[in-house]
Amino acid sequence: MRRTVEAGAGAATDLLAKLGRTDAAQAEFRRAAEMTGNQRDRDHLLARAADLDRGEAPRGQHPHDAYLAGSS
Repeated sequence: MRRTVEAGAGAATDLLAKLGRTDAAQAEFRRAAEMTGNQRDRDHLLARAADLDRGEAPRGQHPHDAYLAGSS
């Protein structure tokens, strides 16, 4: 489930952000964070929402993604 939440939030939410729909993207990252039972994933998703709050739109691989790549 954890990877499903992360993958679903990542792809769809990145698209929303790239389309300029940052409010919707933030809401989706936060919703996904509430759904996951894993603290590492929750922190990652909330960091992505915070990045958008600072005006940092996702571009390619997010710095937090490298951290998650090693987890299973």
